[in-house]
Amino acid sequence: MKLTPALIAFSFGAVLCSDVATAQRLPDEAVRAIRCPNEGIQPQAEMTLEGVLHLVYFAGEVTGGNLYYVHSEDAGETFSDPLQVNSEPDSVDAGTTARGGRLYVGDSGRLHVAWVAKPREFEGLEERTRPVVYSRSNIARDAFEPERVLSSGQHGLDAAPGVLQSGKRVFVAWQALADTPSGRAVYIARSNDGGVTFDPQDVVPTRGGGIADGCAVAIGSPKKNEVNIVYRAVTFRDKNLRVASSIDGGDTFKAYHLDDWRTKRSLKSNPVLTRGPEPETRGPRPLLAAWERDGRVWWIEVDNDPDTKLVQLAPRPRPDVWQGRPNVAQSNRGATVIIWVESDGDDNKNVNRIGWHGWATKGHAVIGSGRIRDVPRFAVPDIFVNPDNAGFTIIY
Repeated sequence: MKLTPALIAFSFGAVLCSDVATAQRLPDEAVRAIRCPNEGIQPQAEMTLEGVLHLVYFAGEVTGGNLYYVHSEDAGETFSDPLQVNSEPDSVDAGTTARGGRLYVGDSGRLHVAWVAKPREFEGLEERTRPVVYSRSNIARDAFEPERVLSSGQHGLDAAPGVLQSGKRVFVAWQALADTPSGRAVYIARSNDGGVTFDPQDVVPTRGGGIADGCAVAIGSPKKNEVNIVYRAVTFRDKNLRVASSIDGGDTFKAYHLDDWRTKRSLKSNPVLTRGPEPETRGPRPLLAAWERDGRVWWIEVDNDPDTKLVQLAPRPRPDVWQGRPNVAQSNRGATVIIWVESDGDDNKNVNRIGWHGWATKGHAVIGSGRIRDVPRFAVPDIFVNPDNAGFTIIY
């Protein structure tokens, strides 16, 4: 069975609405949008150099549904039959936009997926609690191994983990309650054999303050032996964005500051890290970060330099529009597009639109912007660069 999503195409500010079943080829650096197959939500997409789109999404009841994997060889015009990722049916918790699954496509083509599962019992704990679980596909990507629990029963695990492969090592990172002065910590589980086995979880050193509850962590690697974890730190007056950075393959970490936010508000903020374009010659891929601050969305290129401050702010149409849940993609021609969800007023529970804004050369010349209306309440869009760098596709 082939699944064909409806298509909405945008080109340099002009909006072209289409209900046709076949996606048209768009001009270079144009932006289009497609719905997730099977009415899924919270998609995680990755386009490979071979032009294969890999996609994991959530479907079912948000308090207990399933993750599915599909792929596409025509940039989302059609998709393969869905393959369930979780071996325990209806066990995935996507009750907030900070949960859902996270996908990483390894160098061998094997898929690595991590997510938050429904609460379950743990030995030694009186109350049920949500675990972080992990699964990987076989090389053929036609089956997934039974999921494994990586967390050891921490309470307060209310946001999605991040997952990464760097060489033979696989990392899964998350935040939860901890027996520390701040009350929360960023945890990491490491595998030295490609995800076959994992060492016991470890606490990642973070600089000063605590970890904000309800906020996901993101993990990425721009090049061999470098691992970066982005998290939201919290003090009495601040909820700042920080990076725990490793240059020894994830053995040790040093934290540095990325962005300030002076606020006492309780918030759900989900920073993301995404790999930039594959260079034409062998070399590191840039690592892009996107996040929300004070109802606005931002992005930056992360390069393990604490003094890096090339931050781009996405515009909003009116001061009373809230923006959040961002993501970002960059082509090897230098064009960058940031996406987000938005609502009117300071109420992120009534999200009904997706917005996007694009720059031609790493933030220096605007190429356009647009809106997608009537989106699902739990929409967490993703974006990828089309094959041959022929524009961008938003999937939601």
